[in-house]
Amino acid sequence: MIAVSKSSVEHLRHLAECPIKEEWIAHKEMVVNRFENMNVTAGLVLTTSAVFISTNPPSQPLMPYASHGSYILQVSSFVAALISLMTGTSVLIVYDTCYANNRILKSLMQSRSRRICCLILMAYPSLALAVSTLALMTGKLPSL
Repeated sequence: MIAVSKSSVEHLRHLAECPIKEEWIAHKEMVVNRFENMNVTAGLVLTTSAVFISTNPPSQPLMPYASHGSYILQVSSFVAALISLMTGTSVLIVYDTCYANNRILKSLMQSRSRRICCLILMAYPSLALAVSTLALMTGKLPSL
């Protein structure tokens, strides 16, 4: 569901078996826009976590994000956002190529393991961005 923004992969099967140009274009634009927005968000989270890692808090009692636990969560957020950005960009490039050639999509739908690997790869940027955002928010809690 996270990977293709649909409740099942039957939509991909339908696109592979009987490609209708308007449906292909609409689906491709929707997915490409989603990945572009996710990449922008991952870049913003990456920059925010880099700023928090590299600067001292302005007021230690008010914003105690220089503790050891907070620092680990900030670095984890930085790494997860970087992974989200890299996988999101690579999926965007591969997805564009996949839809330019219908045979690639048909070969993807032939094997269950290929389909699962592709869906995991397509969902990974969203999951990594969610982990990054949660780690960054948790790192700002004063109890760490």
